[in-house]
Amino acid sequence: MLQAYKRLILPVYIPSLISASVHTASVILLPLYLLELKYSVGTVSFVIAVRGLGILLMDIPAGLMANRFGDKPIMVLGSTTLFLAILLLGCTDSMPLILVASALTGSSNAMNMVGRLSYMTDSCAGHERGRVIAMMAGLQRVASLVGPIVFSYSAQHLEYKPTFLIMAVMVASNMFLVVIFALRIEAAQRKQAPISGLYRVLVEFRQILLTAGIAGLALMLLRTGRQLLFPLFGHGIGLDVVYVGLLVSLSSAIDTLMFYPAGQVMDRKGRKWTSVPGMLILSLSMAILPLMPNLTGMLVFAILTGLGNGITTGVLLTIGSDVAPEAERNQFMGFWRLELDTGVVLAPVIVGTIAESVSLSAAALTIMGFGLAGAVVLVLYMKETLIKKV
Repeated sequence: MLQAYKRLILPVYIPSLISASVHTASVILLPLYLLELKYSVGTVSFVIAVRGLGILLMDIPAGLMANRFGDKPIMVLGSTTLFLAILLLGCTDSMPLILVASALTGSSNAMNMVGRLSYMTDSCAGHERGRVIAMMAGLQRVASLVGPIVFSYSAQHLEYKPTFLIMAVMVASNMFLVVIFALRIEAAQRKQAPISGLYRVLVEFRQILLTAGIAGLALMLLRTGRQLLFPLFGHGIGLDVVYVGLLVSLSSAIDTLMFYPAGQVMDRKGRKWTSVPGMLILSLSMAILPLMPNLTGMLVFAILTGLGNGITTGVLLTIGSDVAPEAERNQFMGFWRLELDTGVVLAPVIVGTIAESVSLSAAALTIMGFGLAGAVVLVLYMKETLIKKV
């Protein structure tokens, strides 16, 4: 197991750590930056939704490109796209260009996730995947702990644009790590499947896409809604950017503590043993802010969402890796990510629409309802995907 971790440190784990710190910080800083520029909650939510749209539009193309050119090129392209997106945020306050940067940020996330997941699947045996993927997700959570603190402090003292430029320089290092240390092992191991295979994959795996995929979409609604509610509620009760960053980091600290036990439970007991309780905790945490719209409520919200998100560390990636066919893995992962990332688009739309027409509290409760429904689907309809060693 230790060898599996060592193989992935430089090509996957460190780049994940860097990009996650930038991604998490940008999800917090960009809404606060736009609110400072006097844009409405609806407009801010739309900008974040465009980020999700960028993910959606790239999910299937990323899978096809990874299958055609290999995992390493798609990971390099993902890092390059993220660099350009954050650099653009640091150079403009034009709303059209901010929308472009938001979309590019989402596209880079899709490319990096497909490339890294396929790379890890090629590099590791099935009974190792839960722990290996949970390690990557755990490191991303460490980055989510550090990133908001460091970059929110920078934004307060250096302003937002210089902070985005610093983040862009950090992302640039990812490109070099992947270029130098990632291996081209996948090209010799997988056949190149034609685009016509997309329909066959969709039909063959419709059951898992209609059960685990729907539940995964609900989990992504919860995760994205959680990220957006931190800056929106924090701004609403008068917290400055540093306090919001500290709350997000507290949540991430609790989240980070859970990634190792989550991986152990996934590989020993099963994927549903972490996904169901985690979704229930995340869902119920959404009721805290409407009941306690103050700093204490934000603190409780941070603790509970950190716990719930930590319990679900890596579970969606692991389920996808479990069921993906070897010959058409990237086509399937494109559909899998497309379905999950629909939640990334829908969450800001739901939050923004309901917050503008009713209230932010009503938006949080709506996200809670979707999360509870997803947990029910997991319990009743999804088959366990873990295949234990005999």
